[in-house]
Amino acid sequence: LVKKDTYTMHQFTAAIRSDLKFLDYVPMLFISAKTGQRVNKVLPLALQVQEERLRRIPTGELNRLLHEAVARHPPKGSQRHRLRFLYATQARTDPRLAPLTDVHGPVSAELRAMLEGEPLAAAVLVGLVERPGGLHLVLTERSDDLRDHPGQVSFPGGRIEPGDAHPAATALREAHEEIGLGPDLVELAGYLDAYLTVTGFIVTPVVGFVTDEFVPRLDETEVREAFEVPLDFLLDPANVRMTLRERLGATFKVYEYRYEGHRIWGATAAMIVAFRDFIK
Repeated sequence: LVKKDTYTMHQFTAAIRSDLKFLDYVPMLFISAKTGQRVNKVLPLALQVQEERLRRIPTGELNRLLHEAVARHPPKGSQRHRLRFLYATQARTDPRLAPLTDVHGPVSAELRAMLEGEPLAAAVLVGLVERPGGLHLVLTERSDDLRDHPGQVSFPGGRIEPGDAHPAATALREAHEEIGLGPDLVELAGYLDAYLTVTGFIVTPVVGFVTDEFVPRLDETEVREAFEVPLDFLLDPANVRMTLRERLGATFKVYEYRYEGHRIWGATAAMIVAFRDFIK
């Protein structure tokens, strides 16, 4: 959603503070209308809460309220740093925010087009199995013959099919097909926040505890190898590094682990980091 009016950061935050006092906070991402450069990181603005109650507002309603605030507070004068109001998201409900906040430098037209398109829905199983040394995470190395992400390390999972009742059903079905993990061997624990990949998939991570009776049986047309990584290794910040990678005409922050010859990076590493931060 694009307004013709432009704003300085000071003008816009002042408008929000004066108009929308019932919000607990507004995650703000400012992007220069002239250069496409991100001006700041997500900026939580502490606002007065009406009747001391927190409210969660649907993203569509938040957009409407913010646009009305923009219309009531047109920009005044010529400022050195002018900003365009694009659209509003809520950090914990709208997965489009993650690619935007991971961008280093300009937000490209290709990235904006991807964010405005219809993503492909997928789900993966974040499977935790108890071993003598503690909990381990079940991962796979994909076949080189696959169309999507060949040869990369990933969680068991895939696209959500019309017959899948919910993302957990997808994750369990795919894990059974790819590595022979029967649904009866998994105790579901819940979901992590959906993750939007730069390749246009919106992935729901499904967390489950896997019985130690599990022995992989691979579908070699999809999976070259199944392996396990100690959870303690993945939870240690010293074992993950951040690099930069170009995609869709933009430069992104990318997480990467190295474990026993395996390179765990990209969306899989990002979801592991999100899981680490969640359980902490």
